[in-house]
Amino acid sequence: MKDRILQAIKNIPTLRAQSFNKKYPELYCELIEWAQINDIVYTYFPELVWQALYGLRPKCKCCTNTTKFIGFNRGWMQYCKNIKCRTSDPEWVQWKLVRDQQALEQKYGAGIKNMSQIPGWKEKTEQTKLSRTGYKWHTQLLNARKNASENIIKNSQKIKDGLVKKYGVDNPSLIQSIVDKKIETFNSNRYAKYNTIAAKYRAYFIEEVNKSYIYFQCSKGHFFHTNYQLLQIRNTRNEEICTHCNLIHKFTSVGETKLYQFISEKYSGTIKQRVKTLIDGEIDIYLPELGIAFEFNGTYWHSELYKDKHYHLDKTDSCLLKGVKLIHIWQDDWLYKREIVQSRILNLLGKSKKIYARNCTIKEVSSMEANFF
Repeated sequence: MKDRILQAIKNIPTLRAQSFNKKYPELYCELIEWAQINDIVYTYFPELVWQALYGLRPKCKCCTNTTKFIGFNRGWMQYCKNIKCRTSDPEWVQWKLVRDQQALEQKYGAGIKNMSQIPGWKEKTEQTKLSRTGYKWHTQLLNARKNASENIIKNSQKIKDGLVKKYGVDNPSLIQSIVDKKIETFNSNRYAKYNTIAAKYRAYFIEEVNKSYIYFQCSKGHFFHTNYQLLQIRNTRNEEICTHCNLIHKFTSVGETKLYQFISEKYSGTIKQRVKTLIDGEIDIYLPELGIAFEFNGTYWHSELYKDKHYHLDKTDSCLLKGVKLIHIWQDDWLYKREIVQSRILNLLGKSKKIYARNCTIKEVSSMEANFF
């Protein structure tokens, strides 16, 4: 097999599994079978070919760890990822010393064995350290840092003693007057931001209640209270701020809320939300008169990271056992294909506009138009 592999490599410009299998399928299958029988571990196809020709992958020269495969022509590295294996090997240390000396001689001339022999190196090093740290030598810098840290400790202790003597506590955050001032500053900054948003809806403003709630009247005549936080959230999302037109649903996503609003506008029957008595679980929207339920699935919280892969099917089957048809609406479809989703919902509600066959024409569409639909 080795001779055939060598001959095949000569006829292939790049050693890749796809090109090798295309040109020599029988040899490729034989090679893969050999790897499975002998439990050969490999990441890349050239690595497998190398082991078939020259033997199993080598170990590190200083330990039993495996090394990294460089390429088919160079094989494996001599040492593993642990740098201690290289630095503890006298052969490698000697090789590095010779390499560094050759590099210095090539760059600065013959006779230069280390950096300190380079003309002007010492003066340049001192100047660089002086410009960066203010000290010529590293020991001077360490002593200065040590003295600075000692002074900081002394000063901090002095400050603590002063706080204890004056306020009875050793931390400014425990002084009540400072805490009150922080809260006042925080609230003033927060309300300044909220008031900027509230000014946008000044036409509906009635009064402010205890700097916590605002009393509004919407354009449809609804009177409602809202807090600054909810006002900011709905302003950011460009939603209706009225809590009657846009009900507050705890732990309800924006998409689910929009779906509920659409169904409630088109359907006049009973609509239930967050139904927990129908099955072992929760249903987002339930229309008992039609026997239809809707589940809004966010792409993140309803992914396989948080839901079992059979979760949605099991939920659908549980609803069918109760005589209820569960419709799953995914966030991507609601965001990017909303008209199609809404059309299907209207059809389920019996509100869709029928287009009869005699009013239709048959035509061929492009693959792009079909995929978009």
